[in-house]
Amino acid sequence: SEIGAAAGAFLKKSLAELQAMPEEEFLTLRQAVIQLVEERPKSLLEESQEYWYLLAQGRTDFRLRERQLEELQQFTLPFQI
Repeated sequence: SEIGAAAGAFLKKSLAELQAMPEEEFLTLRQAVIQLVEERPKSLLEESQEYWYLLAQGRTDFRLRERQLEELQQFTLPFQI
């Protein structure tokens, strides 16, 4: 499909950009993403929205944030899928 082809092209381009990125820049960007994920909800409403989002996707494991942080810590260059 056209959407699938566009998504594949985007992923291929993004992977190439990551592979060409200097390690210092990669580590800086990775740390910025980690800080975003570590940011806790600021209100009960934000927290409940996170849980409802997971439930809407059929997920019942509410450790998404923790799993994301574990994965992000392991990202290194060269980046591989």
